Amino acid sequence: MSQENTAEYGPLHSFVWLAVAIHLVSLGGFMMLMPLGPDLTRSLQLPSDQIGLLTGWATLVAAGCGLLAAPWLDKANRRTVLLVCLGGKSLLLALAAQAEQLSSLYLNYLLSAALAGPLSAVLMAAVLDLTPGPQRGRAMALLGAAFPLAAILLVPLALQTAIWLSWRWSFGLFVVAGLLLCLATLKLMPSLPGHASAGLASMRQLLRQRDCQLAAALIALTMAGHFLLIPSLSAYFQFNLGFAREQISLLYAVGGVVSLLLLQFTGRLADQGYQSWLVFGCSALMASAVLAGIVWPLLSVWLFFCLLMSTSAVRSAVLMSSFSEIPAPMQRAAFMSLLGTVSNLAAGAGSVFAAAWLGNNAQQLTGFAGLGFINVLAIAGSLVIWGLYLRERQKIAAAAAQATALKEASEQPA
Repeated sequence: MSQENTAEYGPLHSFVWLAVAIHLVSLGGFMMLMPLGPDLTRSLQLPSDQIGLLTGWATLVAAGCGLLAAPWLDKANRRTVLLVCLGGKSLLLALAAQAEQLSSLYLNYLLSAALAGPLSAVLMAAVLDLTPGPQRGRAMALLGAAFPLAAILLVPLALQTAIWLSWRWSFGLFVVAGLLLCLATLKLMPSLPGHASAGLASMRQLLRQRDCQLAAALIALTMAGHFLLIPSLSAYFQFNLGFAREQISLLYAVGGVVSLLLLQFTGRLADQGYQSWLVFGCSALMASAVLAGIVWPLLSVWLFFCLLMSTSAVRSAVLMSSFSEIPAPMQRAAFMSLLGTVSNLAAGAGSVFAAAWLGNNAQQLTGFAGLGFINVLAIAGSLVIWGLYLRERQKIAAAAAQATALKEASEQPA
């Protein structure tokens, strides 16, 4: 085990906790749309089999804007970019909350999604800037914990608010939270000046690296497979399996608690060199859950959802911890934006494909088992890419060690 992996833990930078809160609110604003789909169906006549379509278009828009911004994000002060993206996203969600027609909801929600890509990229880059190497697994696990925390806290709150008041008030929760976090960012986030050497040339160099290419391919296949299922799960549970609408909030909360408990120690395990074991183990559990929960539905909704959510959250955190070793400091925002773009494109493609694949028979979804089988194939393919990625990183480490040894030998007196 390397010296970096065995380094003692110190306290994480205070900004990491602020970053978790920002990531939490950003993810919650996206996650709430899927379980709120049936409410939008009732209020704005959004067809139940098209719930995933809005999610798909949002991820595609985020991907396009993230790709356009990627070469320039490392040039700008990270705090300035974060404030512009977070504030703008909050204001656009406020406009979406006032929509009386589907077209208005689509327009403002998609515009808010356009800022999500740069927001996430700069946020992750700032965390990497302020976190030493031996602590990055823990930092990435904390950021990964934003997903289950959003499921535990924000999604149930948004769903209950929609029951008590309206889905419009659910949107309003994230507007207020986003604006408050803008004020917290002004006070707590240090200024992180941009890198003058960043730009198109630096990004082209990054794109030529085989480890970067493999990381992007792995993210693409993982997210495409994941979003074949995720956008329509709430509708599937309610309309196909007869799961009570009133229990959806509790279901997401329980799934989030299980995920959060697993993430408590997986960050440290990743820093201690157990990344491969975690990726392979979580992938096997995810595939088993989909086979036994959707393809051949044997598991209860509760067990299936908890398994899928927790293993997905852990695997994502471990992958991002490993991928954080790829970029140089002046490439971090570009790299994270690139991964975010690939992730959003793949998630959008998966959502759009699922919307086209699924049918609607008396508001029951048809074809969901087929999507589950495709998801299992995607998980298997992602493990092949993970193996290739590990081999490439070993080659890079061996080449670096050889170069260091040659340099030390040349500096020794004859």
